[in-house]
Amino acid sequence: MLLMLLVLWQTVQGPTVGDTVWITRTIRVPSGTSVRPRPVESSEILDPLGPPEVVLQEGSVLLRYPIVVWHPGDHQVQVPGPILVRPDGWSDTLRATTARITVLSVLPDLPKDSVPPSPAVAPINRADRSTQPALVLLVLVGLAGLPVYFWWNRRGPAPSATASTVTLPSPERLDRWLAAGEYRATLDGWRDLLLRASVGHEGESLFQRLKAARYGDASVDDVRVLCAEARATLDDFGGGV
Repeated sequence: MLLMLLVLWQTVQGPTVGDTVWITRTIRVPSGTSVRPRPVESSEILDPLGPPEVVLQEGSVLLRYPIVVWHPGDHQVQVPGPILVRPDGWSDTLRATTARITVLSVLPDLPKDSVPPSPAVAPINRADRSTQPALVLLVLVGLAGLPVYFWWNRRGPAPSATASTVTLPSPERLDRWLAAGEYRATLDGWRDLLLRASVGHEGESLFQRLKAARYGDASVDDVRVLCAEARATLDDFGGGV
């Protein structure tokens, strides 16, 4: 059977289903004219395999269209006309052409049922699953992690982190910030000093006004008044610094 198929394949002449078929067209164009070919459209019978190729020749241009045909037989393929563009910008589209191609079948021309189907194959038993590879892998991972475990225990306890102290600006520094025009930083500084001094309910209203001025549109005079009030409140509670 294989020898017969080989002989039939050797005697086939011409393209078969699935082969690349090249449709060519030669046109003559004036010097300096550019040629823009349009691809062949897909259909139930064929599909383009790529954009058309343009090959320059003496006094003419060769257009090559790669396609593939899915059905055997004689077919007429509509090839769109290319667009010609002259150097002065004038353009024209040539008429479409029809290419006739014959595509042969890849199957041998044999009578039906000449090649009987093979009998059904018996079911294939599934291989037995084993947990031994997973256990071996776990043992290897454990052995590889033992040096890391002993090294980690020999490091000793981690040093305890010491609490960092935040240094708040002094009232004198806040006065310099205020004189330099750093109003938001000054308001934040007075709020932090009042918060650390624990001014209680007496300074809660002032604390909220400092916050509102920080994130609002307070004037310079309002900021100076709030800073002076904050200094007086801080002095009443012992300075807080």
